[in-house]
Amino acid sequence: MEKKIETKSYLINPSLITVKDGFNSRSDFGDITELAGQIESAGLKNPIHVSPYIDEHGVERYALVDGERRYRALMQLINDGKEVGMVPAIFTDSKTEVDLVVEQIMCNLGKNFNEFEMAVWCKKLIDLGKTRKEVSEIIKKPEGNISQYLDILDYDSKIQDLIKDGRIGGRSVWRIYNSHKGNPAAAVAELMELKRKADEMGKFEIKLSDLDCSSAYVVKKDSAAVKNGLLTLRRYVSRYTNQGKIKIKLSLKDITDALSDGKNLDEIFTQLVEDATAIKKAE
Repeated sequence: MEKKIETKSYLINPSLITVKDGFNSRSDFGDITELAGQIESAGLKNPIHVSPYIDEHGVERYALVDGERRYRALMQLINDGKEVGMVPAIFTDSKTEVDLVVEQIMCNLGKNFNEFEMAVWCKKLIDLGKTRKEVSEIIKKPEGNISQYLDILDYDSKIQDLIKDGRIGGRSVWRIYNSHKGNPAAAVAELMELKRKADEMGKFEIKLSDLDCSSAYVVKKDSAAVKNGLLTLRRYVSRYTNQGKIKIKLSLKDITDALSDGKNLDEIFTQLVEDATAIKKAE
């Protein structure tokens, strides 16, 4: 994502910075105490982006556009009785709420947004009248990604927490939900079972590809992930046994039943080849 380059900064009183409730979509601000310690010892090196305005009492204040982690660290120092003084800030020319949202996304100089946070940004822009195509152009992501981001906001809160924590990718969750259309409870149950198996295996990041291969029974037999994998396996065998002219006897049900019986992919692959060879001899 391109970042807007600014060249001139001003010194402002951080106590005059205001943060609109719900404006920042970030859910994970990292270690604020550590950042506060860095600012206390070395000062604030990276300017905060703000939009100046005059309040009802005629006082110039500054609406925060980018840098809430730095702002929170400054407020922590002030609340602890530390002397902060004036801090560097870059003024934006943003006028509308859409401009401010776009500005904050484009000024993403610090910790990258996770998928849940991107979902909240997309929803804000949609609510402000932007089309999915326009949102796609703003955040430099394919339009299909925008739909997947927005879907995240409809998931069960337990699944949203897994995405926020970086334990599983939004696309993997989308695949599971898609395989249970009309039955979100089943999707949640499957995802939580995947989490349980990942925990048992000592895996922090839940990857469907890893779990499908080592513990295929964890995933529903009729899920899109398993079906696609098994169809690929059939095409592979067909390709390398007489240039695809041999019909393979085993059906997808036969293969999933074999997986449920504890057979691994090597054993199933061997059986496919043996069956294909037997058919060829019979012909």
